[in-house]
Amino acid sequence: MIVRTTDQETLFKEACRIAVDLGKFSMAWIGLVDDATQHVVPMAHAGQNEEYLSKIKPISIKEVPEGLGPTGSAIREGKYHICNDIKNDPQMIPWKEAALGRGYRSSMSLPIIKFGKVIGAFSFYAPAKDFFDETEIALLEEATGDVSFALEVIEKESMRMNAEQAVLESERRYQTLAEVSPVGIFHTDEHGNTTYVNPRWCQISGLTYEQAMGDGWFNAVHEEDKDRVRKGWEEATKKRDISISEYRFVRPNGSIAWVIGQAIPERDSEGRIVGYVGTTTDITERKKAEAEIAKSEKRFRNTMDKMLEGVQIYDYDWNCLYVNDAVTKQGPYSKEQIQALTLQENYPGIESTELFKIFEQCKADKLSRHIEYEFTFPSGSKSWFELSIQPNPEGLFILSVDISERKKAQEVMEETSEQLRQLTAHLLNVREEERKRIGREIHDELGQQLTAIKMDVAWIDKKTAPENEAFKTKLKNVITLLDGGNQSIRRILNELRPVILDDYGLLEALKWQGQQFTKNTGIPISFKTTETQIKIAEEIATCVFRVFQEALTNITRYAKAGKVVISLDIDEDNVLMNIEDDGNGFDPELTKTKKSFGILGMKERVVSLNGNFDLVTAPGSGTKIRISLPLKENKI
Repeated sequence: MIVRTTDQETLFKEACRIAVDLGKFSMAWIGLVDDATQHVVPMAHAGQNEEYLSKIKPISIKEVPEGLGPTGSAIREGKYHICNDIKNDPQMIPWKEAALGRGYRSSMSLPIIKFGKVIGAFSFYAPAKDFFDETEIALLEEATGDVSFALEVIEKESMRMNAEQAVLESERRYQTLAEVSPVGIFHTDEHGNTTYVNPRWCQISGLTYEQAMGDGWFNAVHEEDKDRVRKGWEEATKKRDISISEYRFVRPNGSIAWVIGQAIPERDSEGRIVGYVGTTTDITERKKAEAEIAKSEKRFRNTMDKMLEGVQIYDYDWNCLYVNDAVTKQGPYSKEQIQALTLQENYPGIESTELFKIFEQCKADKLSRHIEYEFTFPSGSKSWFELSIQPNPEGLFILSVDISERKKAQEVMEETSEQLRQLTAHLLNVREEERKRIGREIHDELGQQLTAIKMDVAWIDKKTAPENEAFKTKLKNVITLLDGGNQSIRRILNELRPVILDDYGLLEALKWQGQQFTKNTGIPISFKTTETQIKIAEEIATCVFRVFQEALTNITRYAKAGKVVISLDIDEDNVLMNIEDDGNGFDPELTKTKKSFGILGMKERVVSLNGNFDLVTAPGSGTKIRISLPLKENKI
């Protein structure tokens, strides 16, 4: 039976049948352990069962009452267990009634062992008490051992068949993959002679399967590559090592295919090399792309070398990847020196500079920066550079322009501008002084003379007889003319420099000027200030008043405003004045194309005292002027 049987189910059924039919047992059954439940599950039985196995409590292999019977004990301990008196043996209590009711008087269970592990039990039931003696025990141990042996044979045969099937399936999969693979696949014997190529290999090389066998594949290799490929392949097979090489195939139609060939040794179970398995990948397009990249890089380098701006590319370890010719003109190093050392090695101490911190920040946040920086070379010389720093995945792209000459020109321009501001301030001071002087002369001389003339004419008018009507009319006309002259003198004096500014201060002068503006134009002014008394340097007070005066003049001429709002504040450092109207406004760009001397004059007055002048306006949105003048040490 063991020889004939090829499956576990038949083995178990036949073993149980033979035990009952030939061994004359009342019942025999085989059970296997369920690892999940730790119970013994009946797999086959024969004899007087009468549903005994389905009626009894499940047999456990644990040390519990249901696991202390012969079957559980045999499995748990790995040796046979006998109960020669079921009626009186306490270990059979859980199953005694069911067993006695079916005529079972003694039983024996033997462990079934497969590959050294207990997997179940073979149990026998006899109708007589004390049935199992030494002869019977030996016979049943041998029979159970045969069952275990048969199980192992079946398992080994199953494993062998599965392995063979797996090999067949693997070979089929390999064959299928090889046939549809997008890369060429080849196989050689241990000497390197080709024994197989797939269809893709034939497409790449242009050879047929038959032409590729042996060393025929070598005929398709480009003449310039043959020596190198042959030496590389011979060296790899000699060393029994992996082979990797790039070379060209020349197809029958004359076209060229660049390939990369890779082969690895194939070993048997004892580690001996029995052949080589490899792939051939078509890299023609990659080679074309590399050639285009090389051309593009060459064009890039030629373009960069012709640039007037310096170009440097550093990786994130500060190794120089590229530098153009302009950089060598900007600094003391040649291309070779710059590329041979790191940034820190070329410029010792650069790590402690603000520039290096900017480089590191660009590297960290991957954001571009555009800066101007005065760089100190190792020799001690200095140059100003305009730097554009652009991070990319490989490193930093740095574009540098030497702006030292531009900086010098800016310094000269700033110095000239400062001199012009000083000159403007001087001229404004001179003009104000001249206005004061002229005003005093007009007031002290012309005004007094006109007053004296008026007094004399009035005296003559009193002494003239009433009947001399024509003469008295002339005198009155002269007095009227003298009054008009005095008014003109006062108006001219106020325009030159209001006496109220010198006598009563800036605050009263501004209020008086505002009242005169409203009186002449009818436009109301809202004057806001928290100051009650202002004591500042004369030039600052004059500047504030003149800006105020000019702004009101512009509003009168152009704004067509409905109201004007003025605010004046003084803090610890500055005098602040805002002048805002709701008039027409204008395009501020027009002041750049047209000569607006009023606005320019206001701005120059403020700038000459190191102040700030802001003009905000737009057509239809009114105009706002804001000035800020530093007090410095001038506040008193």
